[in-house]
Amino acid sequence: MKNPIKNQNSTIGSIIFPLLIILVSFFQSCDTEIPPTDTEPPSFSFKITGDGFDHTFTQDDDFNSFQLNLREDALYDFIYTSGDAGGLKLMQMQFPFDYLEFESVLNSTWTQANSGLSTVLTWSGDAASPITGNILTGNFRVNGDLIAFGVFFDMRDYGGQSGSSNTLFKDLNILSANHTTEIITF
Repeated sequence: MKNPIKNQNSTIGSIIFPLLIILVSFFQSCDTEIPPTDTEPPSFSFKITGDGFDHTFTQDDDFNSFQLNLREDALYDFIYTSGDAGGLKLMQMQFPFDYLEFESVLNSTWTQANSGLSTVLTWSGDAASPITGNILTGNFRVNGDLIAFGVFFDMRDYGGQSGSSNTLFKDLNILSANHTTEIITF
């Protein structure tokens, strides 16, 4: 079953997405102060385009209610953003390197580590000079026919001056095969 809001999201995304990029670019370099208390988790978006597909996932999506079907050997572009008014402490993206081949060059604020069966891309903030958000852009190719796997997103803020980090964790379920790139709802 195709996602009934796919076309609506594409239209809205084509209008809102350029504004989001401008805002995130501004936030990426926007210094902030860590507030005394912070109980709100960071915001999140993951935009993926390629193979005739264009969709933006956010923290408001129920990631347990769908899977993303990606075409084997297709090239996809992505934009991963996160922000928090009280300062962003950490952004991570983790995926199995056997099934998802990251083809981009990371900028100097990000690190890449391969451990076990996965690749972890990490950006860490600086509490002495906190900023409100960050962005990672790039592309990847999916390997494997009839392979199911997850792409994990982990975002954390400082939790205020005396608090513990508010965390947002999302797990994007993916099925790689020789099929149409689309969202399948459960």
